[in-house]
Amino acid sequence: MDVLHSQWAQTNGPYGGPISSLAVSGTSLFAGTFNEGVFRSSDEGTSWAPVNSGLSCLKIGPLVAAGAYLFAATSDCGVYRSSDMGLSWREAGLQGTYIIDLTVSDSNLIAGTQSGIYLSADLGTNWVPANNGLPKWLYDTTSYAVISAVISRGRKLYAGTGVGEILVSTNNGLCWSRVSTDSIPPACFRISSFAVSGTNLFAGLDMNMRPWAIILRSVDNGTTWTCPNKLVITDSGWTLPGSAFLPTIHALEAIGTNVFAATDGGVYLSTNNGTSWTPINEGLPKPTYDSTQPIPVWCLAIGATDLFAGTYDGGVCKRPLAQMITSAQPLATVSPQGFCLEQNYPNPFNPKTGIRVQGSGNRDMRLVVYDLLGREVAVLANGKYPAGEHTFTFDGTNLASGVYMYRLTAGAFSAVRRMLLVR
Repeated sequence: MDVLHSQWAQTNGPYGGPISSLAVSGTSLFAGTFNEGVFRSSDEGTSWAPVNSGLSCLKIGPLVAAGAYLFAATSDCGVYRSSDMGLSWREAGLQGTYIIDLTVSDSNLIAGTQSGIYLSADLGTNWVPANNGLPKWLYDTTSYAVISAVISRGRKLYAGTGVGEILVSTNNGLCWSRVSTDSIPPACFRISSFAVSGTNLFAGLDMNMRPWAIILRSVDNGTTWTCPNKLVITDSGWTLPGSAFLPTIHALEAIGTNVFAATDGGVYLSTNNGTSWTPINEGLPKPTYDSTQPIPVWCLAIGATDLFAGTYDGGVCKRPLAQMITSAQPLATVSPQGFCLEQNYPNPFNPKTGIRVQGSGNRDMRLVVYDLLGREVAVLANGKYPAGEHTFTFDGTNLASGVYMYRLTAGAFSAVRRMLLVR
């Protein structure tokens, strides 16, 4: 993979302040800003339009797309919901609550806040505290700890705290338990972000010893966490990842074995599940306050063909995924194991598409479709198949518009592709 021959390109906005969050819904890209509300682009960033009707606060935090709905968390006016791609918004609870992160699990909304976790099973009409098992705030034992990051994987939820703890719930938030923190150094300031891809979970850790930060990986559903590529720090006895010294981590995105990190020093990419990292900042604008440094990137979003980055003061940038993660398998190249996973056709599609696989025969082969939350949507192949080409049909009739991923595993071979369902 030669990432140096591809570059970022600035889209035509939105400008006027930092981009705090990004979300992809169907063919639309949404950007939440720190002071100007929500913007939408339906043409990959060629044009942007504000979509703020009904929002009483224009300081936007997390944005989450869930089926036909879009949710926006504001700084102090709670959650808002849109059912018409941002054209209008209505209040969806938690007014007056400082919301740090927001995610979707099954049909539930989960909000990480300044004091614990809240859950809504009716699209934000009603919220209930979901704090059973959560630690209390370090300096005020009457309040629950700051929840700085949340993510879901099926009915399993993961939460990171502002004091460097990882929590897990196996029953959709009804109760929580602490995960072993042996892999988290005592200097950890907070869990800043999560990402999920297949069987891997990733957690970004911000450290008190700034500007260093750490990315952990779990391969057993969050039971244990490890730091790939470790380096011993002799004065504390703790180990830090030698090739993953990143500035403050604002967001993580993962697809296949590729992990992207949005940091104060631009964007970093790992193509081997976090073992080593490479800055991929070519083409990113420089911050107005220091033209010698990479621009801070606050958020990321994976589209059908591009990675989008929301910057501090340079709007939204994009870069083709195929130019960065070609090591996931070239589209028309057969692997040494004799397998090839091709891009689905047609793409985008509505509602059916074909996925062609070439196999060497007499080997177990599994082809699975996932949504962007890592939830299994469909199993298209599972068993032994004769040598040759096989085409499997994926039917998205009962699914919402958006980006889906499909993964082929066969022995040591594994490959992931993306596809876009458009209604």
